[in-house]
Amino acid sequence: MSLYAELHRHLGGSVVPRVLWRYFERNRPDISSEFADYQAFEQFFIQPNDSLEEYLELHTLVESVQT
Repeated sequence: MSLYAELHRHLGGSVVPRVLWRYFERNRPDISSEFADYQAFEQFFIQPNDSLEEYLELHTLVESVQT
């Protein structure tokens, strides 16, 4: 089971912010509209997480694309 968890973490962490942003613009405008522009999205995406809640917010966003 640990191997599966590591693979999942790797896939989630391998998404490049600009690729994810373009996907959201084209396919999920409800998500991309939550950010003023790409720079705001990139800042959200790359900022260090100070809490589990912040990490899970980003994880949920990325996971919505993978599932």
